[in-house]
Amino acid sequence: MTGGAGGAREEILRRIRSANAAAAATAPESPVSPGSAASPESPVSPGSAASPESPESAEFSGLSGFAESAESADVPTESADARRADTDATDPAGRRPKSADAAGLVGLFAERMADYRAEVTVVSADTGINPDTGTGTGTGTDAPNDPDLVTDPAPGAIADAIAAALGDAATVVVPDGVPAQWLSRVTARQVTDAALSPDDLDGIDAVVTGAALGVAVTGTIVLDHGAAQGRRALSLVPDLHVCVVREDQIVHDVPDATAALAAAVCAGRPLTWISGPSATSDIELDRVEGVHGPRTLRVIVLRG
Repeated sequence: MTGGAGGAREEILRRIRSANAAAAATAPESPVSPGSAASPESPVSPGSAASPESPESAEFSGLSGFAESAESADVPTESADARRADTDATDPAGRRPKSADAAGLVGLFAERMADYRAEVTVVSADTGINPDTGTGTGTGTDAPNDPDLVTDPAPGAIADAIAAALGDAATVVVPDGVPAQWLSRVTARQVTDAALSPDDLDGIDAVVTGAALGVAVTGTIVLDHGAAQGRRALSLVPDLHVCVVREDQIVHDVPDATAALAAAVCAGRPLTWISGPSATSDIELDRVEGVHGPRTLRVIVLRG
């Protein structure tokens, strides 16, 4: 062994001896319980000799003993029940309490949809919608993305909201199952989907559909292409998608959504998950909308 290596080894051993000596000086002796005697050392079997322990191994075993005692120290831990209760009380991202309150879900859904640049209007059976602005005609709000509701009674609120959402669209494709009441105030020419080709759909300005459900935490609408939703191409080709979601269709998070969609999956229906209008960006991160789907998404939440 060279002099440099030997010196480094001696320095390591010196530090270990110093640490063990300090620990031995401060460690209290273990008391012997009354009425008990210290157990004698185990005798060495005849013909066998106790194997001497090298100083180095003794010193290292002393350090491992300190490590074991540290690992076995009592450390208060949170109970599994407390952790489970905390998990159940928050959304998957842990950002806010999980609530089954319908108004809370609608507000969260509208907020997250707006984050994706979707336009959200909340109406109810007793809410009036101004066809020119898409806002309530009563008192209480002037912002389409504000989940607060006006209270002036006005029949045909959903029809007003859809007419306002379609705006200047000249043509709109209507899937089977869309209620006639929804379209009663629409002035655009309505086209029935009779196996329209992609080129035919590209010449249509808008589509109106229902939804299977909405996901509040992610700001997502899900179509399972059942009644009032049409085939997938209808929600992908026209430049404007107007989608109606009922309040009772909004669930809190994705696990809730997958559970609610189990029947559609078992029936073999496709699922389309939509969070905002179609958007992409190039290498310079310039956002471009409408390349892979509708350029504009307007969601109407129907309460009541």
